[in-house]
Amino acid sequence: MKSILITIILVVFMIGLLIWEIWPDRIEIIHLDFQEGQTNQIQSINCQEVDYLLDGQWEIKYPESISKKESKIISVNLLDTSAIDPSIPMEESKCDVAVEVLLDITGIAASPGSRIIEPYHIGSPLRFEWNVQAVDGDASGTIWIYIVLDEKGGQFSRYPLFALPVEFRTILLLGVSPHILRIILFALTLISSGIYLLIMTNKRE
Repeated sequence: MKSILITIILVVFMIGLLIWEIWPDRIEIIHLDFQEGQTNQIQSINCQEVDYLLDGQWEIKYPESISKKESKIISVNLLDTSAIDPSIPMEESKCDVAVEVLLDITGIAASPGSRIIEPYHIGSPLRFEWNVQAVDGDASGTIWIYIVLDEKGGQFSRYPLFALPVEFRTILLLGVSPHILRIILFALTLISSGIYLLIMTNKRE
């Protein structure tokens, strides 16, 4: 009876560690829409691509917490292109437009770098994604979205579209990241289970 109880405890503990490992992270999801009068400087630009960028909806996803040696994802996406009717021919644009997203956040290491710039064409999707890890302590800062416009043949202007303040809690359990701790506990449980089964097998012999 005692051996069965110990076996059940070990199995339940391993299942608990597995569920902990695959349990999805808590994610903050923010939707941003450009508001009329938010900045008159952008609205005064005579450019079809800029008009569509202002009409679009942006989705920002970031984790509530991060830890060292465990990558989490931050993503910025342009969602709404439903206003574009493919049956209506578009005028040839004379604008050279790009979108820049900057992670101005202290306390994290971001890959492929804090700044990503992508060209924009009407109707094309835009997705920016980073793998981030904690450096030391809690992290906070701002996610900036800019419209970058080539206005004078190689002279680029940056117009801030959104600035979203963000904060991340840094999680350490017993001085190590939760991911590393799960690996250690899982390995210890496997070793303990192997030793226990070996002892029970020798007793039966």
